[in-house]
Amino acid sequence: MAKLKATVTRWVDEEFPGIVELRFAEADGTVVLITEKVPVLTAEDWDSSTPLPMPFGLDCEVLRREQDPHGGATAVVELSYGVQDDDGRGQFTVPADQVR
Repeated sequence: MAKLKATVTRWVDEEFPGIVELRFAEADGTVVLITEKVPVLTAEDWDSSTPLPMPFGLDCEVLRREQDPHGGATAVVELSYGVQDDDGRGQFTVPADQVR
């Protein structure tokens, strides 16, 4: 499984099970916001003492790799476990170096 580099930026709700906000940038510079329950993202035991912001590898599947019009490498990814951004999207075109 691939990992998309994201940043956990803040707690939305610290009550169990905990809800956090994540951010990452698409290839065109658009910032994507995801609000999700902690257990959907990780089995780690995060709580309000977890230092934020922190880097995070968001599980995803690489659907294809492409070149953008300026010659940069991009990847089209689909987030795993039904995770979607706050607009209901689950597929994104991101800089290829953001996926490992």
